[in-house]
Amino acid sequence: MGEPLSAGTDEPPARVVLLGLWLRRLLGTLSALVLSALMLLIPVDALGRVLFSTPVPGRETMSAYLLAALIFLGLPLVTAKAGHVTLRLLETRLPPGLRRYQEQSVGLLGTLAFATLSGLLWQHAMHIRELQDTTAVLQLPFFWLVLLMALSSGLSAALLALMLLTGRRHLIVQDNDDYQA
Repeated sequence: MGEPLSAGTDEPPARVVLLGLWLRRLLGTLSALVLSALMLLIPVDALGRVLFSTPVPGRETMSAYLLAALIFLGLPLVTAKAGHVTLRLLETRLPPGLRRYQEQSVGLLGTLAFATLSGLLWQHAMHIRELQDTTAVLQLPFFWLVLLMALSSGLSAALLALMLLTGRRHLIVQDNDDYQA
């Protein structure tokens, strides 16, 4: 029916490799573009203030908009790599049999949390679209940002669910400090 899932080996199935490559290339490129825009905005604003006594109009709004986009573009990448902050308070005290259930419970809770966040953000995006709500100075529509946040949270929920179903701890593996899909 499909490829065997190799949860205990170092070699991920080909489909997981393709998913990891796709995520890393698409979201990584978009994140790099957003970060580059944010990095250009700050010095341009500083130079405008010093040389021309004129800041970039709406810089604060653009910075917040870009930062939110950057965070939510990176969220599925962090999820696929299992790079979220974790606390291992009980893990060493649990018997090995219970550790698996603990990991699955935490994964299920994370999946539900991301799915709930995605649903709420989706509803908010649709409401914002109806209102045609924009930022005050630049008139940037909030809809696209909130839609990105909803889709990113939904993708993170789907990735966590995939990890639960396949028994994999991550979908993007790390090798010698370089991220490998």
